[in-house]
Amino acid sequence: NAPFSGAVTSNAVSVAVGARIGIDAVSQAGTTLTVDGSGFSSATVINFFAAAAGGGIANYGGLGPGGAVLLPLTVGSPQQFTFILPAGLVPGPAYVQAINPPYVPFSSSGDDADGAFTLMTP
Repeated sequence: NAPFSGAVTSNAVSVAVGARIGIDAVSQAGTTLTVDGSGFSSATVINFFAAAAGGGIANYGGLGPGGAVLLPLTVGSPQQFTFILPAGLVPGPAYVQAINPPYVPFSSSGDDADGAFTLMTP
């Protein structure tokens, strides 16, 4: 540790393991959305952007206080997950963004155009 003394730590380094996360398609059946792509896991979290009832756009996903997942996913495989739409959504343009820990840019589907779809009335 020279020339340092005492407890010395280094900076953390994060590395994504597995397939790069990406979205290929989003489909809707009633109140269930199915997302096809790659790199999904039980730790995947989504941002789900859709029209808000009062106007504008809202993110119905992400993490809440204390790190709680706001939209639970059912991950069927690394290539597919589903989730139930929250109540009160307005039909129209919507977007799904998938993110894996450590929740930094290289572990996100980013602004991939394949996350865009038209939300239908369930």
